[in-house]
Amino acid sequence: MASCLIAALPAHAQNIPRTLSPQDAVGLWDGEEGVRGQMSLVFQTLHTDGLILGNGVNNNGAITDTHSLTMALDYRVGDRWEVHASLPYVRKRSLRDPGSHDPSRLKQPHPDSRFLDDGNYHGSWQDWALGVSWAGQWRAFDIEPSATLVLPSHDYTFFANAAPGQRLYRFRLGVDATHRLPASNLYYSVGYSYELVEKVMGIHLDKQHARATVGYYFNPYLSGRAFAQGRWGQGRDSQFFSPARADEYWYYHDQLSRHDYAIAGLGATWRFNDRWALSLTGATMLWGRTVHELEYAYDLQIARAL
Repeated sequence: MASCLIAALPAHAQNIPRTLSPQDAVGLWDGEEGVRGQMSLVFQTLHTDGLILGNGVNNNGAITDTHSLTMALDYRVGDRWEVHASLPYVRKRSLRDPGSHDPSRLKQPHPDSRFLDDGNYHGSWQDWALGVSWAGQWRAFDIEPSATLVLPSHDYTFFANAAPGQRLYRFRLGVDATHRLPASNLYYSVGYSYELVEKVMGIHLDKQHARATVGYYFNPYLSGRAFAQGRWGQGRDSQFFSPARADEYWYYHDQLSRHDYAIAGLGATWRFNDRWALSLTGATMLWGRTVHELEYAYDLQIARAL
């Protein structure tokens, strides 16, 4: 069951996929009688160290630690149509921070913004992701176009390294193609999405996403995969902003930054009975610009067929 809910975790510099690769692209329960979808819980932990500037140099700045728990539902409403919904709860902390995200230092007051970069963990619900996808075939490929709307769950603080998200509305259109080699347990998939992002201060922030996976079924219950994902788009590079100015551009810099990246990782899924499956995925950053450098990210997912 391919997920169309791979949405960026929208906090300053995290911006890696909220769910790295929860299921194999070919599907856990495809074609099984009586199965209409799945419920899942995904626990993610990640660690970043410093900001990769627009010139590719790490500034050895803030360290961030993030833990999140995402509740997701994927449900088939017809022979080919499927709806998706998810909501994460995010806990973050920022260490080695010089206080540049202290709202009291801003030239224009923002009393609705809390100071979060005090070294302690702060938790909040993040963004709803609501989507729909369609399963079809083209030649030897399984094709899945999808549309996903991401909207903030409430007016949370975004001006902080430890903020739960960017608090921006997004709409993503994408398509994934999967091919399983004939008489083989090997498959591969590729995908592309274009994301329309709410403008901030009149600046366009649209993003493009690309992804690729190669996987193998060792037996009907155990599979593994290697994957890579990247994102690039509009926005401003790090040199555009100055914390010393403490102006409105600095206040909105967590939303306005490009946050371009490429990550890669490995994953495995164990289907331990007819209704339950467990997945573990790990990833690290290969390249980034104006984004916190990701040292590691791990996902642990448990899913139940419906």
